[in-house]
Amino acid sequence: DYRTLRGETERRAVTVLRALEARDGTGAFAADLRDLRPEPSPNGQHTVTTRGRRPLVAVVAGGMVVAVVVALLTGALRNRGPGESISGTQVNATPQDALSFLEQRVKDHPTDPAAHLDLGQYLLTNGDLNGAIREYEAVLRIDPRDAEANAKLGFLLFLGGRSGIALQREEIALRTDPQNSEALYFEGLIDLRGLHRTSDAATEFRSYLNVAPFGAHRAEVERYLAQIASPTPTLTPTP
Repeated sequence: DYRTLRGETERRAVTVLRALEARDGTGAFAADLRDLRPEPSPNGQHTVTTRGRRPLVAVVAGGMVVAVVVALLTGALRNRGPGESISGTQVNATPQDALSFLEQRVKDHPTDPAAHLDLGQYLLTNGDLNGAIREYEAVLRIDPRDAEANAKLGFLLFLGGRSGIALQREEIALRTDPQNSEALYFEGLIDLRGLHRTSDAATEFRSYLNVAPFGAHRAEVERYLAQIASPTPTLTPTP
């Protein structure tokens, strides 16, 4: 059962989660964001293009956890014997193994939001932004209030230059989960760099620090708050 396997392997990835919470992401987000540019779409669908298609490591650090979980699941399914627990399995999965595994999970469990979220995170981390958008939209067709899917889709819409709609997604995510740190962080970025509402952005960044005082974006948020508070802030222009 996919849910059981996912839960068991996520417990093994908890140390990675804790390490990511303590990481300092200074500067990495800004460098990645400068490489992203919106692309108009004649059919009105959400699309985003990148120059160089670099993985958004600092912004979507949670993808590292997905990679750990996928590697464990892939190795477990391939190597365990009948009735054998996956907890002791040795893993040697390739990136293609991980992608194939996640895609198969979506085919096997098309109405399971977790399967789509894992695939979406993997695609986002590896630079396939349009593929990630498809998976997050699939989640929202299953559960329109899903906080993670709304937060990530809002961020991707922001990268595509659609800040107004992006902000609506973050607001939906926060109505579902008021302490969702990623949604607070993305909301602050959208207000600051997309809509140029520095007062609102400062409030959202402070809320982020209250919710995740040792979060992965702490240094970035503190830098933005310092710039907002300075007499002549030097904020990076909207991409």
